[in-house]
Amino acid sequence: MSDAYDSYYRTPAEIERRLAEIAARLKEIGPSHVLNDELHEEFIALFDEQTRLNYQLDSLFSNQPPPPLEQIDLPVDRQGKLGYHRITIATPPKELIEKIDQLIDKPLGKTELDIELLHIAQETRRTTLDIRNLYYTRITELEEIDPENQKQLKTDLDQLLTIADQTLDLKEFLPLPLANPLTRQAQLMSLRPEVLLLALLAGISSCHKVGTELVIEEEMQFTVPPILYCGIVADSGQKKSPILRTLVKKPLDALERAVNEALKAKYEAELEDYRACTQEERNDRFPNGEPQQPDPIDYYLSDLTPAGIHRQFAKHPERGLLYFRDELSAMFKFDRFGKSTERQDFLSFYDGSGSKELRAEGFASRTTQTQLSILGAIQPELLRQLLQDGSDPDGLWARFLFVAQPQQKSSLRGQRTRYNINTELLNPLYRKVDALPRMTYYLSDAAFDLYANYYDRLEHLRCTSSDPGMQALYSKMEGTIGRLALNLHVIDEVLDQPEGVISKEIHQKHVKQAGKLVRFFINQAKRIRSTAVTAENHELAPHLAAIVERSRQVGSVSARDIKMSVWNLRKANPTDIRNHFLTLEKMGYGKCEQSLSRLRFCAKKEEKS
Repeated sequence: MSDAYDSYYRTPAEIERRLAEIAARLKEIGPSHVLNDELHEEFIALFDEQTRLNYQLDSLFSNQPPPPLEQIDLPVDRQGKLGYHRITIATPPKELIEKIDQLIDKPLGKTELDIELLHIAQETRRTTLDIRNLYYTRITELEEIDPENQKQLKTDLDQLLTIADQTLDLKEFLPLPLANPLTRQAQLMSLRPEVLLLALLAGISSCHKVGTELVIEEEMQFTVPPILYCGIVADSGQKKSPILRTLVKKPLDALERAVNEALKAKYEAELEDYRACTQEERNDRFPNGEPQQPDPIDYYLSDLTPAGIHRQFAKHPERGLLYFRDELSAMFKFDRFGKSTERQDFLSFYDGSGSKELRAEGFASRTTQTQLSILGAIQPELLRQLLQDGSDPDGLWARFLFVAQPQQKSSLRGQRTRYNINTELLNPLYRKVDALPRMTYYLSDAAFDLYANYYDRLEHLRCTSSDPGMQALYSKMEGTIGRLALNLHVIDEVLDQPEGVISKEIHQKHVKQAGKLVRFFINQAKRIRSTAVTAENHELAPHLAAIVERSRQVGSVSARDIKMSVWNLRKANPTDIRNHFLTLEKMGYGKCEQSLSRLRFCAKKEEKS
C-alpha cells in the first residue's frame, strides 16, 4: 500500500492534492482500465476521510455533475471480472449535528421521534440505529455542556471523592488504651482504622446476654438489641482475614476455651463426687442420676441454617452468637438448603426475634429471643452483583454496616514490638463483656434529646429521598444509632470500671459518637451503591470518581487500565473513557498527557486537611 494512503489527511487541501494525483493517474491509464487493489483501497480511505471533511469529488471522473443521491460507481476488478463498487458520500458531520440539534429542540412523542429519526437516517444515508445512538449521545453532550449540569456534576463528584477520603479517629470513639494500639495495627497493616473499629464492635455485640436491650422510648416500646450486621468490602489480599482473626476470632476462641474448661472441670468434680457417694447419698444429691458430660459452648460459627440457630438458642438460651465468615457472599445464597424463608429468618434475627418450629413429629424448637450478630468480608464485585438495582425492598442490605477498604500496599518494615494486643487487651475486654448479666439500658435526658434530633433528621431524609434503597437505609439507621451507642457505652464502662460494675444509663457522649458513626456508614453505603447501581447506566459522577480514585492509587492511567481495574467501567468504550479524562482535566481534577499515541490521565493528589 502506498505511503500516501498510510498518512492521515487532516485538511481539505491535503486531500485535494492527493485526489489530484489520483485523477492524473486515472487519465494516464484510461477510464476503462481496471484499478488495482492498492489504488482501490486508497480510494476507499480517501472517500471515508472525504465524508468527514465534506470535500466534493466530482472532478475525479468527468466534467459531468456528480451522480444523484451522492453515489459514485467506482470500476474495480475482482478475479479478472470488471465490476463496480458503489460508494455513498454521507452528509457531512456538521450538517448532521445541526439536524440532530433541531430535532432535540422539538417537543415530540415517542412515535413522532421514531419517524423523524427514520427520515434523518434516509436523508443522510445512515442506519436508523446509528442516528438514534447519535441522538442520545448528543443529548448527553448538551446536558454536560449546560452550566447548571456542570455545576451539579462537580458537586456530585466532590461529594463522592469526599466520602472516599473520609476517615475516622479511633480516639473519638474508644478509650485511649484501646484506640492507640488499634490505630497502630491499622497503620502496620495498611488498613483503614474504621475496618478495625467495625470488627471490634461486631465481636463485642455478640458477647451480650440474650435479651440485653436499650430502651429508647418506653411508651412507644422503641427498644433495640446490641445486635450488629457488619461487612468489610475489600479485594482479596488486603489483609482483612488476619485482622478479623486478631480482633474477633482469637478473643472468642479464648472465651470458648475458658468456659468449656470450666464446664469440664465442674463435670469431672461432680462425677468424682458422685462415684464417692453411697447409693443413698446419690439418690439425695443426684436425683437425675450420674452427671452427664456437658455440650460444649460455642461463641461463633462459620456456617449455619436458620433451624440450627433456633435449636442452638433453645439449648443455650442466654448465650449470644456471632456468624463469622471470611467470605460473606455465601451467606446470601439463601436456597442452599431448599428453604424459601431463609432470607426472612435473617431479617428476624436482626431484631432478636425467637421462633417456634412445629413439624409433623412435634415442636422442633422453641425460642423466645435470639442474639445473632454477623461479621464477614466480601469482595466488591460480589457485593455489586448481590445489590442488583439497589432497591432493597425488604431492607436486608439496610441492616448491614459496610466499610470499603481500598487497595493499599503494606510493608513489614517499621518498628517491631512484642506487645500482644490479644493477651494484653482484647481477651480481658471480651471476658468482661461476656461476664455481664442480661441488661436493660436507658438513655439519660440529654442523650435522649440528642437521639431525638438524629431521629428527626433521618426521618426527614427518608421521606424526601426518591431512592427506595436509601429510604430503607435511613429507616434502619434510626435504630442503629441505639445499637452502636449501647456497644460503645459497654466498651467504655468495662475498661473504666471494676469488673461487674457498669452503669445502666447511656450518656450523651455515646449517642453523639454513634451519630457520627452512622453518618460515616451512610456515606459508605452511598459510595458502594454509586459504583454498583450506576454500573450499567449513564450517571457520570460515579464513573469520574472511580477514575480519580484509581489514578490517586497508581498514578497515570490509560483507558485500558481503567477498563481492567474499575468494575463499573469494565464495559465502557475506550473513547468514552478518554472523554472522561478530558472532562476531569477541564474540571481541574488532574492533567491529561499523551504517551505513545495513548491519552493518559493523572489525578491531582488529594489534599489532606
